[in-house]
Amino acid sequence: MTALLPENVDAVLPLSPAQSGILFHCIGADPAQGSYVGVVSADLEGPLDEAPFKAAFADTVMATDALRACFVWEGVKRPLQVVRKRVELSWDVVDWTALGAEAMEQAAAGVVDRYRRAGFDLSQAPLMHMTLARVGPD
Repeated sequence: MTALLPENVDAVLPLSPAQSGILFHCIGADPAQGSYVGVVSADLEGPLDEAPFKAAFADTVMATDALRACFVWEGVKRPLQVVRKRVELSWDVVDWTALGAEAMEQAAAGVVDRYRRAGFDLSQAPLMHMTLARVGPD
């Protein structure tokens, strides 16, 4: 399992009781339920330079242990949280400027639904995916 390779492990920690419960439910659940998949969105106004925007998110992830964590439960006595030294964020960049308001709402709902159905491989960090959707000139 790549998460346990020593050259990319910053820390190995026991799970909190809450993490243990969530992991138990996630590994036994149908990913399509998306029970523990949270979606956060923000509307930004003004010009956006994509490269520094993505770099700021990458810096935040690299500075925050919890955002570089994954879980190991197979082949160990007790499930563990593994904090990786380096992770790479996955981004989708879409241009919805040609869509009307209703079509944008449907497209956004489709993105959320796709992520909820797909779930995450809890053994691979980071446990997040980013979508940047341009909805207008600014």
